[in-house]
Amino acid sequence: MRHFDQLFLSIVGTIFLGLGTINLFFPAAGMAGFEMQITSVSALNEIRANYGGMHFALGLLFLSGAFLGALRVPALLVVALFTGGLVVGRALGVALDGMPNLVVIGLFALEALGCVVATVLYLRAGQAKR
Repeated sequence: MRHFDQLFLSIVGTIFLGLGTINLFFPAAGMAGFEMQITSVSALNEIRANYGGMHFALGLLFLSGAFLGALRVPALLVVALFTGGLVVGRALGVALDGMPNLVVIGLFALEALGCVVATVLYLRAGQAKR
């Protein structure tokens, strides 16, 4: 199972690094699929910080977890919690605001899958330590 943990964290880490890089350097391109208009320097700063810097840093954590055994279980927990939070936010958005576009629906599905996989791997890692 350890190899699947590594593969999963490598894939998730690479995706987060990619998203972070795009949003750090090309925030308008990163937001295009969300139909968001960037209308101020403050908005640019927020996108670069949250969608850029935070996602880049999480990508580094997830990749570190793939290759450093001591970080593997904590990285899986962070993937589960972070993607779980995204899923809750998106589900609430659908309930309160209606259906988003296909880009957001696709992310919703990927985040839900990532949350489930990370949770299962995290729980299995905890059982293996017993």
